[in-house]
Parts: sequence; structure tokens; C-alpha cells
Amino acid sequence: MPLTGPMDDPQVEEKYPGSKAYTVCQSGAFMSGVFATVTGGLVTFIGQSALRKRLPWGSNSAMVISIVVAAGSGWVVAYTRSRECQQKWYKIRSAHEEKLKLLAKEDSGTSTQATEVASKPPEQPPSSPALPKTNQYGDPIQ
Repeated sequence: MPLTGPMDDPQVEEKYPGSKAYTVCQSGAFMSGVFATVTGGLVTFIGQSALRKRLPWGSNSAMVISIVVAAGSGWVVAYTRSRECQQKWYKIRSAHEEKLKLLAKEDSGTSTQATEVASKPPEQPPSSPALPKTNQYGDPIQ
């Protein structure tokens, strides 16, 4: 089951294209990491248990080695899969940005007006001297 939450919001998908696919991919990456942790630890421990008479270390050392192998294998799998998800998201975002640039070139008259409006800072109403002074937290100063 993929992660859910704010990424399900259509406004988030509009602002960050590919976020839904990225969320699903990351969820799979994390689950793969968990599976690799459990599998790596179990395989290492069972293998050491089977070879206990031939190995020079005891059961405590075998447990520590199993834990280290489990953590390492889980981290490698989760890291690799997470990087793949990031690369996919970068490709989706780049394709979306290229699409927006092409649309802006096709509709250059409207887009220049939109960029001119967007580049202007919003006008702020003049401050009224009758308002009480406040501190940085919004509390009135006496």
C-alpha cells in the first residue's frame, strides 16, 4: 500500500508533477529495504547456524554479524531504489518544465503579460497610524 496524505491532493500534483508516482515509488523502495533487512538478517543467521561448528566465533558474534549484514543490506537496497525514484521524478519534472516552456513560446503574447504581472510585487495597503503598535508576536505594546 503506497503512502497517502497531502500527496493525494490535486493541488500538490499540479504544483509538483509526478509527485504521486514518486510517492508510490518511494513506498516500494522503503518496503524493499525492509524486506532486504529481514531477509539478509535471517539468511545470514541461518547460514551461520548451519556452519556453527566450522566458524571460529560463537553465537553472540553470529548475532552481531547477522544484525550488521541485515542493516547494511536493507540500507543498500533502500538507498538504491530511492535514488531510482528520485531520478524518475527528475525526469518527469524536466519533461513537465519543457512542456511549459513550449507552451509559453507558442503563446508568447499571453505569457509575457502573465510574467509581467507575476514579476510585480503585490501592493500593500498603507499602514494606518491609528493601529496600536505590536511586538514580533502580535501582542499590543502599551
